[in-house]
Amino acid sequence: MIPAGIVLAQTVESANEPVAPQGPDRSGFTLLLTMGVGFQKLDAGRDWGTGLGGLNLGIGGFVSPNLAVLFRFSGTNVRYGEPYEFLGDVVSGFAGPSVQYWASDSFNFEGGLGVGVVGYENGGSRRAVGALLAAGYSFYHKKKSSLQVGLEYSFVASSKGAHNLIIAFGWQLL
Repeated sequence: MIPAGIVLAQTVESANEPVAPQGPDRSGFTLLLTMGVGFQKLDAGRDWGTGLGGLNLGIGGFVSPNLAVLFRFSGTNVRYGEPYEFLGDVVSGFAGPSVQYWASDSFNFEGGLGVGVVGYENGGSRRAVGALLAAGYSFYHKKKSSLQVGLEYSFVASSKGAHNLIIAFGWQLL
């Protein structure tokens, strides 16, 4: 009996060489959906109101494995009670371009500058410069998607603007 040799096209894996784990494949198109508890403070001196944070959206693409450019929507919807019940539901948030940086497979940071909007149930609304700052922790990820928790802060920069803080749960297509 003649033993089989190694053919040049074959590869030999050594038991002593560890196989590098495969991380998430962050490339191409990306989609981000988040939702959570929202806190809203109107600049007119009112207290923080609590309501819905989201459904927030980000659509864009990865320009490198650690950097994505997105068009983002992030906002809150709060119903004000006494003594501000005349306001009813107030929706405020951010829309505009943002940059998302992945510092590791689990942590990402995001920032954007765009339009901030505050809309009142009675039909009035205000638009001004808006900004977004966010941070996320991916607690579960596969090759092309992740589940994450994070914080999103946005504000509308006007005399009657708003501040939004969202404790969010999200999913991102990587």
